Amino acid sequence: MRTASRVTSVFPAFMKRGGLSRAYLSLLLPLLLLSLVGTVARAVPVTLDEIRQSAQGGDVNLQLNFSGPVEKPRSFKIEDPARVVLDFPGVALGLAERNMDVGSDPVLRVTAVESGDRSRVLIHLSRPVGYEVTTQGSQVSVSLGAGFQGSSDASMAVAYSDFDISNVDFRRGEKGEGRISVVLSDPTLNYDIQQRGPELHIEFRGASLPEALDRRLDVLDFATPVREVDTTAFAQGVRMKVSMTNLDYDYLVLQSGNQLIIDVFPVTPAAREAELREKFPYTGELLSLNFQSIAVSAVLQVLADFTGLNLVASDTVSGSVTLRLKNVPWDQAMDIILKSKGLAMRKMGNVVLVAPQSEIAQQERQELELEKELVELEPLETEFIQVNYAKGREIAALLKSKDYNLLSERGNVSVDERTNLLIIQDVYSRLEAISAVVRRLDVPVRQVLIESRIIRADTEFTKDIGVRFGYNQTIDLGDGFQIYGGGTREGTISFGGTGNQATTMGAIPGITTEGSGSFPYIVDLPTVLDGRAASYGLVFGKLGSYLLQLELSALLNEGRGEEIANPKIITTDQGEAMIESGVQVPYQEASSSGATSVSFQDAVLRLKVTPQITPDDRLILDLEVNQDAIGSITVLGTPSIDKNRLQTQVLVNNGETVVLGGIYTERTQERNEGVPYFSEIPYLGALFRRKGQSSRKQELLIFVTPKILSQEF
Repeated sequence: MRTASRVTSVFPAFMKRGGLSRAYLSLLLPLLLLSLVGTVARAVPVTLDEIRQSAQGGDVNLQLNFSGPVEKPRSFKIEDPARVVLDFPGVALGLAERNMDVGSDPVLRVTAVESGDRSRVLIHLSRPVGYEVTTQGSQVSVSLGAGFQGSSDASMAVAYSDFDISNVDFRRGEKGEGRISVVLSDPTLNYDIQQRGPELHIEFRGASLPEALDRRLDVLDFATPVREVDTTAFAQGVRMKVSMTNLDYDYLVLQSGNQLIIDVFPVTPAAREAELREKFPYTGELLSLNFQSIAVSAVLQVLADFTGLNLVASDTVSGSVTLRLKNVPWDQAMDIILKSKGLAMRKMGNVVLVAPQSEIAQQERQELELEKELVELEPLETEFIQVNYAKGREIAALLKSKDYNLLSERGNVSVDERTNLLIIQDVYSRLEAISAVVRRLDVPVRQVLIESRIIRADTEFTKDIGVRFGYNQTIDLGDGFQIYGGGTREGTISFGGTGNQATTMGAIPGITTEGSGSFPYIVDLPTVLDGRAASYGLVFGKLGSYLLQLELSALLNEGRGEEIANPKIITTDQGEAMIESGVQVPYQEASSSGATSVSFQDAVLRLKVTPQITPDDRLILDLEVNQDAIGSITVLGTPSIDKNRLQTQVLVNNGETVVLGGIYTERTQERNEGVPYFSEIPYLGALFRRKGQSSRKQELLIFVTPKILSQEF
């Protein structure tokens, strides 16, 4: 159940009665003296003496040095324009320069101002980022960048359910503004503010609201432009409606850490008038004119008398004009008259010159030509500029380029290659501009470390099952046959188809084997990789003249391999770099005349990269990765080259590892060989066939991790 509460302000009043006796006065006198001493001591305030800057990775650190110890300043952030503000009460400025250009993204410049008994430091940013303030003695450090308070894109990956509104409060400001304070559980919680007439609507997408804060605050008694603050929960988050007492209001949104502050302040008539002045730029006193065919010079005289201006009209101002203007600013009336007659106005001091536009343009052109002639007559000066980080000849070529036109027609620039020194000769006005350009260009270039991993993985599996057997029989051939030269009547008949010989596997009791002791196979289907196969042989025999030999063979081969290459290289921003390692394969090459020569083909691991650092400290990489190896195929003694190449362009966060690509191949093969008809016999057919199976998997993955190296300025 929602509750409505009424918040009132209490203004206590204190009454003083009676007087002070002499005894009390004698007791208070020492305290007054001590207070006076403390006031004198505080008359010498702490001063801000120096602001230093440094950059590390994508973050910028500002170090503020004071003349004495200071407390942690009050800080807040402005989204539009992007700024971080630091307030130092009781601190004066002792800086030589109160405006300092930084130029290290995201910090553009730092401005220090002093008002009354406090100083304010404004940090101007190129975009809203997080920040962190630490104080130690007389030093205050401000760190700004994506790594603070989760301002990077990675912070958006946090689950919305983790966000909630911790507190909603209201109070009256010092200048009568209504201040709504919202405490967030996480500073990265996204919110949207829209102004709809007399109401402000704020939505916190993805946030949750405790039941105790689901309420409406009636704040009319605070005497601010805000009448009530109604906070409710809905399906997509939390909605806050701020109702105003009238339409004359404006608001400002500040966020400091987990606290979101919305200041609603009344718009005074002067502020409203200034706003209207921006839309209507004429501010002169109102007048009315009603003339029929009056000379333009006469109308200008009337305007000069009305405004008290010192006005000079050219002799070429002629013609007449008809006017009927009522209650219009005099400057608007003059602007209308000048435009209707093709005239222009130039103010020189307290005198206004009116002439045709072409005449004024001609005068300005003559003034420019006169300045050009003065430049041609101005004496030349020589300035020596030391170039620290860039190459002097490159900056000299830039200064001489006609596209930029930095040197005058008489100017010249030369370079001392030994000391990297620019020698510039030109007029004084051009030397100042050239020095500013050189200071802007001569800055250290940021460096990038690129680390790559190339992984190749192979998995191989082979399985074969084979069989071979033969049949041998010894028979009596009868009288008259001389077998083996011994006069015996026994002979051997063997059955086989291929003529391959197999040695009997051991002597069988009761069987006499004469002759060679071997016989051909009937079925010869062993494993393909027979030299590495495990075989199992059986010999079946029968007493007498029969012998059957059977041999089973099987092969199981399994292998795994992994190859990892890890090239690393460092280069500058937008600088191309390459690293390679490998061999060059020689081969003979014939020319048209018949002569031969030896040429070489690269088989190398190569990483070629060109990084570019973006303003938000991300990297654009132009990459080319090669991993070549000597292949197994040869032609006329020259081996083939197995190539693996990747060429791409990617956008990567600093320090993030990205998979550029991968190749996955798989080859599976099954073999079945056998004796026709016999191999198809159920069960028994296994003795007449050979079966094999092989599988090979190859995988190639390429990873890249770029890192921006820290650099102190």
